[in-house]
Amino acid sequence: MKAILKLGELAAQKYYLAPNISHLNDNLFTKDMEFTRVDFNTVYLEKYDYYKEIGNDENKKSDALISILNEADGKTLIYAGTYSNIDKVSNLIIDNYEPKDSHKLKGFEEWLIENYDRNWHLTNLVKRGCGIHNGQLHRSLSQIQIKLFEDDDGLNSLVSTSSIIEGVNTSAENVVIWRNRNGSSKLNDFTYKNSKSP
Repeated sequence: MKAILKLGELAAQKYYLAPNISHLNDNLFTKDMEFTRVDFNTVYLEKYDYYKEIGNDENKKSDALISILNEADGKTLIYAGTYSNIDKVSNLIIDNYEPKDSHKLKGFEEWLIENYDRNWHLTNLVKRGCGIHNGQLHRSLSQIQIKLFEDDDGLNSLVSTSSIIEGVNTSAENVVIWRNRNGSSKLNDFTYKNSKSP
């Protein structure tokens, strides 16, 4: 902030760009600043509010996710919010999908069996074209999965916590919010907008 204030004294005009800000509070930094809010997306977005018809019915919620995944074109990010919800979504995918015929996924599955565990959720998800992204995984595993997610013959979906939007640069055609919480707190506007940004 000191550097911006110091450089600001040298420039007659200043231009700052920041995502997902709806207003600025008055302070030393914003003195004499004009704020212009621009709501613009570089891609076409469609939003579906399935939660209105699902309510608290876990069976309807599970059926809706399977339906979305069956109809989805392209890659799908499933924001689960918590580790326990990652487990719920993982079990749902394992129970409803058969292994894919993919040389890359088979190779990764075999490596996971040899170095981790045959019965680990990730091992069983990978062969079904799904990965996991969270802060508990070793960074190399997360990076391999992001690479496979970006590959046409790789992972079709990723189940994640907020770790996917904290410094990970990837994109998905579909984003499913399984739970609108980030741990125990509600998903805030900034996190929501980052999860749906291209």
